[in-house]
Amino acid sequence: MNRLGIILAGGQSQRMGQNKALLQIGGRTVIGTIIEAMSPVCGQMVVSSMHPELYEFTGLPVIPDRYEGAGPLAGIHAALNYSGQEWNLVCSCDHPFASRTLFEGLIDLAEQADESVEAVIPVYEGRIQPLVAVYRRRSYAQLDYGLEQGERRVLDWINRLNVKQIEIGDWPDSEGREAGLALFNMNRPEDYTEALRLASKLEHKARPQ
Repeated sequence: MNRLGIILAGGQSQRMGQNKALLQIGGRTVIGTIIEAMSPVCGQMVVSSMHPELYEFTGLPVIPDRYEGAGPLAGIHAALNYSGQEWNLVCSCDHPFASRTLFEGLIDLAEQADESVEAVIPVYEGRIQPLVAVYRRRSYAQLDYGLEQGERRVLDWINRLNVKQIEIGDWPDSEGREAGLALFNMNRPEDYTEALRLASKLEHKARPQ
């Protein structure tokens, strides 16, 4: 599979107060859930982080940022620079319910897209989701240019790309979840509490009646 999976785990988690990637939900770390969902879709995966010691247990290469303090843009930039693959699937550790089916769908749409398309990004309930998306390798040039110019917002970069936006709606995955859950974003302690509640609800539904 000529695809690279990029797991963004470089955030400082200031609002959460602890490392989101290593939080436990449903008996697994968030990064473990993402790896499990991504590994059947991507032939190779990397973790984007400035702290390789935290992610040695994954067995994956850890790619450090070249731009300090540039947030997720720096992580994507470093990983795309490392990548030798045409398509690159990105998922940040803000998403504890990563879905293999959503990843497969995005990759399929990317590989079927016109040659001019540089990114495939889901849109859910009117909000674009650039940190659960697929980027063509050549999108690196615009990202490198923007960082050199001092840009730090992901939207500044993707606004210069030819993006295929996909309205997700209700896109069930293999476990009967919906895309809204796969795109659930966790930044604050109350989001973690909600994620634990949702995970418990899913576990209860999965039990034989």
